[in-house]
Amino acid sequence: MSYDTKDKIVPVIRRLAVNYHNCRLSRSQPLPPSVKPKPAEAAIWAESFEKLMESKYGCALLRAFLKREFSDENLDFWLAIEKYKKLPEDKLHEKAVLIYGEFIAEESSREVNLNGEVRKALHNACSALSPEDFHKNIFNLAQRHIADVLKNDAYPRFLQSTLYKELLHPTSSDKTPALFSL
Repeated sequence: MSYDTKDKIVPVIRRLAVNYHNCRLSRSQPLPPSVKPKPAEAAIWAESFEKLMESKYGCALLRAFLKREFSDENLDFWLAIEKYKKLPEDKLHEKAVLIYGEFIAEESSREVNLNGEVRKALHNACSALSPEDFHKNIFNLAQRHIADVLKNDAYPRFLQSTLYKELLHPTSSDKTPALFSL
């Protein structure tokens, strides 16, 4: 890895530890001493978007990649919906309002890339429901749409990124310590 590349990448990678819990890791679980995957594990991520998302490290690395491109809101939305689906029924309305305000509402600070048809359908569904009628599947259409955007746009770019390629092909001169070493 070149010195210039390392100067740019290492700070991004180190910040992954902060974002690690966002990718299916409970805040109560301690970080393992080193979670940097071996090249063979990273190679599995190229099989499918789903394989990448099953890996805590892969998810965190994709998030870091998207953050660097100023497009992490789609992944954050997808992850927020995954967490939403696991909430108890009495918490759904409150969380749905927060998700809608952060990711769906026009002009929101982290507005996701939804087409007009999906956005309108979600707005109509949310507007028609009373707080006690919210259900875990209310965001399914929007989440599927965002998953398609991630799979067809962000995921292929990630697989071509320096971040990913350096995991696949580490150089013997690369003395970078394990990314999450404690």
